[in-house]
Amino acid sequence: MKKLLNVILELSKIYHKKLSVRTGFFMSNHHRGMKRNLSVSPVKKQFRMKSDTISVKNGIKFLGTPVKSESDKKEYRLIQLSNGLKALLIDSRNVISHAISESEDDESDDDGSQGENSDVEDESCTEETLAACSLMIDVGSFSDPPEIQGLAHFIEHMIFMGSEKYPIENDFDQFINKCGGSSNADTDCEETSFYFEVTETHLDEALDRFSQLFIAPLMSRNAMEREKQAVDSEFQQKINIDESRREQLLAELGNKNHPCSSFTWGNFKTLRENIDNDTLYKKTHEFRKRHYSGHRMYVALQARKDLNSLQALVERYFSEIPSNNLPGVDFTKFTNENAFQADFQEKIYYVKSKSDINKLDITWCLPSIMGKYKAKSDEYVSFLIGHEGKGSLCSYLRRNLLALEVRAGIDFSGFEHNSMYSIFMMNIVLTDYGLENIEKVLVPVFSYLKLLEESRVSEDLFKELQQIEENSFKFQTEKQAIDNVEEFVVNIKYYEPEDILTGPSLYFEFNESDILKLISNLNQRTFNLMISSNKSIPDIDYKFKEKWFGTEYGTKSFPSEWTQLWEQRQILPQLFLPEKNEFVPSNFEILPLNSDNMEYPQKLIDDDTLQLWHRQDDKFLLPHSHIYFYFMNSSVQKSPADACKLNLFSLVLRYYLVEALYPATMTGIGYQCYSAELGYVIKVYGFNEKLHKIIDIIMKYATTIDQIMEENVVQVMKTQLLKNYHNTFIKPGALSREVRLMTIQEYFHPSYIKYNHLLVTDFDDLKKFIPKFMSNMKIQCLIQGNTAPDQARSIGESVLKVLSTNVLENPIETCAKEIPIGSNYICVKSLRDLDSNSTVTNYYQVGKSSIRLTATLDMLVSLVEEPLFDILRTKEQLGYEVSMSVRDTFGILGLTITVKNQENKFSSMTVDKRIEDFCNEIINILTNMSPDDFETARDSLIKLKALPDTELKEEVQRNWTEITEEEHIFDRRFREIEHLKQISQKELIEFYTDLINDKNKRKLSIQVMGDDKIDEISESDDRMQTDEAHKPVQIEYRSCYDTAINDLDTFKNSLKTFPVVKTLLD
Repeated sequence: MKKLLNVILELSKIYHKKLSVRTGFFMSNHHRGMKRNLSVSPVKKQFRMKSDTISVKNGIKFLGTPVKSESDKKEYRLIQLSNGLKALLIDSRNVISHAISESEDDESDDDGSQGENSDVEDESCTEETLAACSLMIDVGSFSDPPEIQGLAHFIEHMIFMGSEKYPIENDFDQFINKCGGSSNADTDCEETSFYFEVTETHLDEALDRFSQLFIAPLMSRNAMEREKQAVDSEFQQKINIDESRREQLLAELGNKNHPCSSFTWGNFKTLRENIDNDTLYKKTHEFRKRHYSGHRMYVALQARKDLNSLQALVERYFSEIPSNNLPGVDFTKFTNENAFQADFQEKIYYVKSKSDINKLDITWCLPSIMGKYKAKSDEYVSFLIGHEGKGSLCSYLRRNLLALEVRAGIDFSGFEHNSMYSIFMMNIVLTDYGLENIEKVLVPVFSYLKLLEESRVSEDLFKELQQIEENSFKFQTEKQAIDNVEEFVVNIKYYEPEDILTGPSLYFEFNESDILKLISNLNQRTFNLMISSNKSIPDIDYKFKEKWFGTEYGTKSFPSEWTQLWEQRQILPQLFLPEKNEFVPSNFEILPLNSDNMEYPQKLIDDDTLQLWHRQDDKFLLPHSHIYFYFMNSSVQKSPADACKLNLFSLVLRYYLVEALYPATMTGIGYQCYSAELGYVIKVYGFNEKLHKIIDIIMKYATTIDQIMEENVVQVMKTQLLKNYHNTFIKPGALSREVRLMTIQEYFHPSYIKYNHLLVTDFDDLKKFIPKFMSNMKIQCLIQGNTAPDQARSIGESVLKVLSTNVLENPIETCAKEIPIGSNYICVKSLRDLDSNSTVTNYYQVGKSSIRLTATLDMLVSLVEEPLFDILRTKEQLGYEVSMSVRDTFGILGLTITVKNQENKFSSMTVDKRIEDFCNEIINILTNMSPDDFETARDSLIKLKALPDTELKEEVQRNWTEITEEEHIFDRRFREIEHLKQISQKELIEFYTDLINDKNKRKLSIQVMGDDKIDEISESDDRMQTDEAHKPVQIEYRSCYDTAINDLDTFKNSLKTFPVVKTLLD
């Protein structure tokens, strides 16, 4: 439930990870259940600083100091203002200022998305930083009036629509964007959060504008209709997401008067059709005045200021928020026992999914564990059920080709984890064979639960998990300020002051009785079974339809045979609890630096086969390293058949790797193996002591996989890959991207074409492909971190020894196509039937890449992205997601403007016209901008580009991009900043005027069109689509323009091909 405010340059990659990490054979990241990994863990008692007393000074209560890690250089203070608002102050003066990107996961999903990420940040010695603030209110969607579902979410949107002091709509967003920041908000079931980041220079004024949104928001009648459309558009964007549909179906199974039965999103029906504007206006203000009270608010503020200065800012700007001292809605009468109807556990639910995926969800509704965080009983049990090593449930299901992935635990979302109940879930991704044989899946599931019940709770295992957390805590890396405040502001509400930083993950104490109680609850036959697939299940009548998302489902009583399976379950001999983890690190020594250590990576090996770059870390000084390999082969670049075989190889390899490497991923080591545009990528990272062993294991499997892989396994992986492709090309945004890249890249293989090739690929084809790929390649490698040069060279040489590869026969060249002058249109029908969602992307090709041209385009985007959002999204409501980006396609720069719309509200042709109108308006925006505003925006962009990394992986990823693109401009951002300083407002206007002149404009409009008659489709028409699955797929062109392209291959072949282009340094 978010109002995404796209007010930050895409090039900065400042994204905020909200979702828990999944595991399984196709997800190799570390997972300890379904809760978010916060990388904190127990501390020794001498480090704990309890706050047993509360002091008061000048009306301000001092509530204590959170426990922090030895490596955490920040200072903290928790206070409470006279209006009851609690605030966590975070002084980050001793911290390297900022991390640009949070996610290590930049790989292809083997579903059609390709290539290494080229949008990364560079470092600088600047002292500028981004400060961040978050404000959370102790109210959410569970407090919606029954007659106005989605009201809390609607108010979250309305809050941004100006204040009495700053009455211009979107004034706050415009200010934040101008000052190089970003903002966001989300509505959960029991909380609503707002947060922003901004260059520290503008923090004072940003706090003034931000606080006024809660002191005296306008929430005017004029803004109401537009924000109703925004809420409905947001809902429409999520309507095909199976996770959201499943959650709402569970809500439908809730007892009518229980908050869990709410429709929390809101849409036109709840906010426009079921209520008149006068009533909505009145109820909106009543809800805000009743619940948006200072005594129910929490603030987290981080900046490079001392605690007293931060406290002064909080007092100055948040003390004026009024407080009514009224309690929130009383939920005490609602518990897990009265949450769901009897059918919840008495019937099996068969759900028609939108994606091509088979799932078995087993759901228990348990007493709330909120406040019971010290024993971590749920995490202990989640670890066991979700384990993927030898003897695990997941291993058994995979070996028998019944399932591919098992997740378990209590999710962090408000619907599943709240003050009334906690939802414990097992999510099992089934193979087609598993879907057809549910009983064979249930036998080991029921058996494993019995194993837990009859096994001794292992204090040794608990201590091992505790030790792993202690290692992570002691050597934790710094995070973005925006991520800190977003996380900590919620923790203020739910944890004791000393546990705000560590409470979510700290293993405080071993409590055998708590663990046994949870295991006992899971061994009660009170769970819900939900089977989801887009394949027809024999004898199931999908006669029911969920009210809001329209999810079709059927039910049947819990079969007596399954009841017998449960009552007579026995422990299978193949199932047993995890053994001692041999990958837990013990050596955390920081290696001494050589006197000649360089600022940028240096080549240690450079021959016809391997180019190995190395840099020993001298900034972060943690026992961490990153080892990246890119195995390139020109055949996968030029042949879609080989590209799909490489994707299949990737899935098969990861299938066999999981059991061997899963224990390592539990200890602070991560790995990724994925196919990219020019070959195959292996990344290993984390504690450096045993990383070389992980590389050895991966290479052993990679070079022998063609000998050990089994035909039935390959067939299952092939089916899974077909599903991955299908789940990509049915998304309008993904298809739009693929059509664009297929047009402007000399070689690009979209998911639907690879899908068609995979249909005719068999076991023997893969078996022949693997040695061919392995025997002829060029390898790029980067080893960076706490690894010495001789160690790095040894790793590279050992990989070469295992491979015994030949020199690449054909050079790899990457080129782009030149778009003709004029407006060129490719209009295609969405490959998802019965869906109104569309995507319009207008691509404007600019020219060959240079440092100055890149800086100029970045400056242009920074100035016009907020007006674009304000006009096309906020005022005209063309679509919920609106964005503008700089694109670099093999050295050819371009601009894209993307709008995700609903075809039954605004046609794609209308959206294209409005984008063009806005492009013409940009000249007026630039011309009418004051010199001061131009200078402010330019300075903010310079500061944004100059922000230094906080984590090692940020520097590594930036260097890796330079290496894989063979540019090697490691100081790229320094150079761009120098050019930015020289760009004048006049020069930018002249540049843009020339760019959009009809004599020069090279426009490619990609329009993936949804169904414009979706409202007229009857329920009976909403039929299953994948009974037609696994047949060749073709895109269907629409002749919406006289000049529309209806044969992409012919059009592409007519285009001029640019030579290989490298960035000019000017």
